[in-house]
Amino acid sequence: MKRISALMVSVFMLASLMIGICASAQTLSAETSGYMGLHEEAPYKLCTAAETVTAPADTGSVSWQPAVKDMAGYLSAEERAEITALLERIRVKFNVDAAVVTVDSYDQSGIRAAADDYYDYNGYGVGSDYSGFMLMICKETREYYITTCGSSIGVMNDTNINYLCVNVESYLKKDDYYNACRVFAERAYEIYSDYENGVVFDPTDFKNKSIYYVIAWLIAAVLALIVTMAAKSTMNDAVRKAAANEYVKQGSVNITKSRDVFLYSTVTKTKRAQSSSGSSTHTSSSGRSHGGGGGSF
Repeated sequence: MKRISALMVSVFMLASLMIGICASAQTLSAETSGYMGLHEEAPYKLCTAAETVTAPADTGSVSWQPAVKDMAGYLSAEERAEITALLERIRVKFNVDAAVVTVDSYDQSGIRAAADDYYDYNGYGVGSDYSGFMLMICKETREYYITTCGSSIGVMNDTNINYLCVNVESYLKKDDYYNACRVFAERAYEIYSDYENGVVFDPTDFKNKSIYYVIAWLIAAVLALIVTMAAKSTMNDAVRKAAANEYVKQGSVNITKSRDVFLYSTVTKTKRAQSSSGSSTHTSSSGRSHGGGGGSF
């Protein structure tokens, strides 16, 4: 029996290796979270339509607004610098605005309106259509929203927005704001890179690739069956009994009462994936069209 167990362990170790080779679906990395630091920064303020925003000297970026405005004090100076570099990479390579803004609270009717207004009235956006996207995180309400504008509405379609939200929210729920902002910038870069290379993100792609998992496990099961049957054929001392009670020692079991008791039931629901073909839009208070999505944590 020990020999059979060892052989089966070996077979399933081989199966695990095969699964690792066959599985080509991209996975998210769970990295060590960063530390939180406090700092002083200018209070949250929305520019009105009558105010004029003057651009400073050229800094080499396509957008002169800071890529990171951490007014809620979630990030350390080092973390802000790292996320800024990730967002500036997007700005320079793809000629769109990219930003992260954290606030203590907002005065608008909701987080979506707050994100849209901050983007519109504080000088964000590239070109005549104000192309770009921004992640806003609110400390008081524990909400977040990703707003898109201009050409970014088409790139950041509903499927890609949902993909970003899943990644960002997983860290926000753990109050890991550094990694939430980091993964936002990194996944956004991947989306834009795929878009420029003609690759369309498809949430069903993993389902198509899952056939490799099935094939690997079937091969492992066949190998395990062959090894088990081969080992079994060498065990001539084992004789099958005609009935199960022949395996029980006489007088060792005495069942006096039995009954069936219903404990509980479990119902599981899975949301159906949405189509990746379009982008939902709305109009902000400035009159511009925006896309995006968000949630609470």
